[in-house]
Amino acid sequence: MSKHRKVTLTDEQRQELEALIHAGNAPARTQTRARILLLSDTNKSKAHSEKRIAATMMCSAQTVHNVRHRFIEHNDLSTALYDQPQPGQAPKITGEVEAKLVAMICSDPPEGRKRWTLQLVADKLVELKILDSISDVAVMKCLKNELKPWRVKSWCIPKPSAKYVAKMEDVLAVYVLPYNPKRPVVCIDECSKELHSTPHGHVPMQAGQAEKQDYEYKRNDTCNMFISVEPLSGKRRVRVTDRRTNQDFAELLR
Repeated sequence: MSKHRKVTLTDEQRQELEALIHAGNAPARTQTRARILLLSDTNKSKAHSEKRIAATMMCSAQTVHNVRHRFIEHNDLSTALYDQPQPGQAPKITGEVEAKLVAMICSDPPEGRKRWTLQLVADKLVELKILDSISDVAVMKCLKNELKPWRVKSWCIPKPSAKYVAKMEDVLAVYVLPYNPKRPVVCIDECSKELHSTPHGHVPMQAGQAEKQDYEYKRNDTCNMFISVEPLSGKRRVRVTDRRTNQDFAELLR
């Protein structure tokens, strides 16, 4: 190795490289480059040749040469260990463009359209001369703030009658009554459940791991559950029945 191609590391640089390797969480490429620099250091011992280092590290001699060259040229570990960003085209969607895109989606769609679509947004950005060109896929990738113009959710605004409101007020009046153990307020609900079994068994719960079972199951039957809750006393009761008939409900009330 010629005089002007020697790699000489300071004590701090060696310690940084050794700490990087011992940590073991750096990418394999970065660890390989760190070892190449350590084997090339002439400050501690006789440096190995590029071919010998390449054989030891199971990489090409050109890789060894490039790592050494970058370190010698810049005398900087970061430049030798990590790939530098390559020059290229500036990003098309800047923060300003993204803000205009989001504002557009949150506004009313053009006349004759029910909602914004990805292609409609892309065409509008070009029409308003915000961008020269953009695809609907690029618009979709830009919506990292979870805006999804292709999704629509519905809501229901009820129109209760006077009779309904009167009964509702009666129920609400009961809910605000003070606790009386002789006249407890009990809320009742019911639901139907399918009974499943796991033919392939399951793995019991362990520390730090949830119980596991096969996603396939066998449907055995159904059952009904009556749930009674006395909120002011903190009492609850679940009653399981085979059916959900008027007689079952009357028995629950009794």
